Amino acid sequence: MTGLTSKILTKLKMKKLSLEMLRLTSADVLERSQMKKITGGVGGTFYNCSCSGGPQFTVMTDGNPEEDAGCADDEFPACMAA
Repeated sequence: MTGLTSKILTKLKMKKLSLEMLRLTSADVLERSQMKKITGGVGGTFYNCSCSGGPQFTVMTDGNPEEDAGCADDEFPACMAA
């Protein structure tokens, strides 16, 4: 086997290993209802929020953004439509 052939085979084996690592089990795949929770469902709106004047972060919700902001109990949420 030549050096070039050996290098090509090594690269092919590495690609195969990389692709095998991408295989998903049924436990790794989200169901439609779980995806809806992640994306905020249909008609979600983006909000810029902060907890007690801290750094801003973005919340997408079709509900109350201040409830969905996830601030600690002792923090005051403040949100504005983005």
